[in-house]
Amino acid sequence: MVIYALQDNKLVLNQLQINLVDDNESDFTPKIGPELNGVQPQYNPQHHLNNFYEDLNLPLNFTGGILLGKDFIQELYVHMGFHPAWKYKTVYELVFQQGKLIEKRDMTEKMAEIRDKLANEPLKPDFSKTDLQEWIQSTFRMDYDY
Repeated sequence: MVIYALQDNKLVLNQLQINLVDDNESDFTPKIGPELNGVQPQYNPQHHLNNFYEDLNLPLNFTGGILLGKDFIQELYVHMGFHPAWKYKTVYELVFQQGKLIEKRDMTEKMAEIRDKLANEPLKPDFSKTDLQEWIQSTFRMDYDY
């Protein structure tokens, strides 16, 4: 689990929760993680994500866009894959160049247009082998170019 944040218009990794085990043990013995960006993890060997880092403020040298969705439309819920941006009422795209925010785009209308185009498409496949494979592939898409 990760949580990103903006600090002074720069993308940072704020929280990280991961599971670490000893590679030399055959029974996957949990182990405490290393210090990251000056932060020691909170360690709980009984939790499936046994190392939790918070307030990392670790700068990320990311170039590209990140979509932020708000107000998920429950009628469009399907238990599979990633929820595409068009399933949210409000959508913004943040564009970064080497971790620095260079543009913020309101994509809400574009996502509404996509919803309108897909209004007559079924949310789930009819489970014929071909339809299922196509549906799974589209469900795990990471873009929004429909």
